[in-house]
Amino acid sequence: MSEQEHGKKIYIKVWLWLLAITVAGFIISPLGLPGWLHTLLIVSIALMKGGLIVAYFMHLKFERITLIYSILLPLLLIIALAVALMYEGTTRFY
Repeated sequence: MSEQEHGKKIYIKVWLWLLAITVAGFIISPLGLPGWLHTLLIVSIALMKGGLIVAYFMHLKFERITLIYSILLPLLLIIALAVALMYEGTTRFY
């Protein structure tokens, strides 16, 4: 019985962290920060939330290599897509 309550405490704690991070995202949005800084903060918040969700709710906390791959691989693919689109956006078709 104590293991279940301990598990419930962890989930509630993680949920509260997710709530706090989400509120921080809503507070950051109307501050009028420069575009690059705003984007950097919002992406950092999204990565923190994704990491918490993958670690605790998908039970990958003790599987380090899986956690690293599940966070870093999509991030690398998104960066590669952004770079490819920036390159494609600078070309002109006449």
